[in-house]
Order: sequence, then structure tokens, then C-alpha cells
Amino acid sequence: MSSVGVSHGGFIAVHGGAGYHSPANSQMYKDVCRNACQRAIRLLHDRKSAVEAVAAAVMALEDSACTNAGIGSNLTVNGTVECDASIMDGDSLHYGAVGAVSGVKNPVLLAENLLRTQQLGNMALGRVPPSTLVGDGARDWAVRNDISVVCCDELITESAKKSYTIHKRKLDQLNAEMDSDLPESCHKRVKLERSAPDLQNGDDSLFQNSLDSHLQNDLFQDTVGAVCVDHSGHVASAVSSGGIILKQPGRLGQAALYGCGCWAENDPVGKFGVGVSTSGCGEHLTKTLLARECGQCLKSGEDPIQAISDTFRHKFLKSPFIRNVEKKLGGALAVKVDSVDQSRLDVDVLWVHTTDSMCLGFMSTQDASAKAFISRLPEGKRCGKAYIVQSKNISISKVPGT
Repeated sequence: MSSVGVSHGGFIAVHGGAGYHSPANSQMYKDVCRNACQRAIRLLHDRKSAVEAVAAAVMALEDSACTNAGIGSNLTVNGTVECDASIMDGDSLHYGAVGAVSGVKNPVLLAENLLRTQQLGNMALGRVPPSTLVGDGARDWAVRNDISVVCCDELITESAKKSYTIHKRKLDQLNAEMDSDLPESCHKRVKLERSAPDLQNGDDSLFQNSLDSHLQNDLFQDTVGAVCVDHSGHVASAVSSGGIILKQPGRLGQAALYGCGCWAENDPVGKFGVGVSTSGCGEHLTKTLLARECGQCLKSGEDPIQAISDTFRHKFLKSPFIRNVEKKLGGALAVKVDSVDQSRLDVDVLWVHTTDSMCLGFMSTQDASAKAFISRLPEGKRCGKAYIVQSKNISISKVPGT
């Protein structure tokens, strides 16, 4: 690991999703991550909070048509867009999330609004403010709080529509072929069971393998996210996702669930902070509470890269909760902050994934431009069976008076 000097506080790290990133489109993916970093850094230069900056970074990712979040999200089996997003503040430990929401241009902004509402305390008549809203309730909240709501079709890109058309046709064809081999009495039951498959669950059935074979050359990514450290050393993290292609309407992925999509936590006395943003197959990440597990391991005092490596191996790949899953698909971007003294923070940024690739970017307030790259599994390593973990160490000087 190398060390880079930073003149004053502020750091952002983003990921464009763990999945498959075509080498031919590498520059496009990296440009999206750079833009997200730069949007957050402008706020950090103005001494805005980590929550504001991390939300801005994820909004930039949602606004890009090539990510699976916001505009350009994967379509459900019915051809609609339903998004999940969440955000967590490591200082207050408040959390906001939305799930299966349609027509909201920037779901992370809605999640941030829920977090802010909690920070204000109880609502009228002592009602406890919601931390998570889903479906129509989430959309109604957006309307009441002046958060941009658009026609659902405005979130569907030509690329997403094309991918949906191809895979829906293959799904229908496969259903028809399998129906022809079944007795009439079984048709209704099997059709219901097959109506919305999880295309990433690693099942070895004929149904799974047939569809997986058509996904390998697609533009395929998953949940996007970011982790931020502000001038005070406070950490915040966020995630946003359109979910699995051809998912069942109403399905919630890890991006909408506490401890699964993102995690942020500052030590009460200011000695350390951790932040995590995950990506991959939502069901795998949800059953293993991967974001919280990674956050907790970074608090252990162990070498950060060893700690997260052990966690990914034992709490994800070898987790008893997904022991029957053949291919475990997940990734995490993590940040650990240690207060070295009154003037300096030591930041470790780490990334780990079992998927073919993961696009990442990071930037400090001293940097003129963001660094962006695509991490790929080493040659010979099998997707869903092995993982790669890497890190970068950065020294950040605190802003005087914080």
C-alpha cells in the first residue's frame, strides 16, 4: 500500500457496481466514477457533510444511463423500473432507505430525506419517523417532500429495453419448452414457480444455466454506491440499485435493507470511523448482512486488508446462510478512518469482490482529478468461487477547528 498526502479534509470513494464490465466500455465506466467523485468533492471543498457529499456522488451514478440505478435500471419481469436505495450517517447512526419505488429519478435523495427526517426527532403526535419506505408509500413521500418524481417510462433507456426484450423472449421460450414436457396438471404450478427467476442465484438447473449463458456478454452490473469522509472525520455511506433483471415486482434487494447494502459508524469519541457499500446479488448480500459484517470487522483493530479478507471468506463465501448457493456473487467498497492525532486522519480504502469485475473511483480534496479503475478477478479464478481484495492508504489533514 502506498501513502498520498492531502492538504485538508475530505475523501470520497465510489463504485459503479460489481458484476461484468466489458473491456470495450472501460473508459465509459471509469468516466462515470470520476464524475461522481468530482461532484462529491465540490461539496467537500465547501465543507459540506459526509451525508450530503455521499448522496451527491450516488446521485451522479444514478443519473448515468450506463449504471443499474436510477435512469437505466434493469427492468422487472413486467417491464417496469423499481429502485432500491439507502444511506447511513456514521456520526448520528441514522439510516434511511426506500425499496421497490417507481418514478423517482434519484432514489438516494429520497433515502437521504428519510434520514434527515429522523434527525429532527419525532413527528406530530409523537409519531416515530420512518426509516424505510417502499412502493407507493415511498413515491407519495417523495411527492410530499418535493423530491423529483417523473413518468416511469422516463427511467427506461433504450439499452435497458433492448436487454429486457431479449431476455424476456428467452424466458418465454424456455417456459414454453419446459411446459411442453410436463403433464397438463403441472402447468399452472410450474408456471407460477418460474414466473420471476433470480438470474444470479447460482442454481445449476437447466432453467438457470440457459439464461446465464445469455448474460455473459451483456453490459451487466449491479448496485452502485459510495463512502465519504468529511472534514470532521465523519463517515457516511450509500447504495442505489435497479435490482436483478426480470425480477419479481415488489422484490427488495440489499440496497433497501439495513446492514446489507451500506454501513457507516463513527466511534463516539472520534478515534475511528468505518463505512461500507456493497454490490452483487441482493439475496446473497441480504442473507449474510455483508455490509454490517464488513463494518464490524474493520473495528477489530486487525490489519484492515486481513480483516476484510477473512470476513469475505468466512462470512460470505463460506457462510452457512448461503451454503447451498453454487456461485456467491458479491462485492464491497470499504473505508476505515483512524484519528492519528489532532491534525491528521489515516484512511484505508479497500475493495473486494467475487464477480468478474468491479468499477471504482476515489478522490481527495487535494486531488485535481479522480482516480478510476476496474478491478478484475485474476486469470484462472472462477466468478462466484474466488475473490480479490486490494487496498489503498491515504493520509488526510483535518481542517483546523474541527
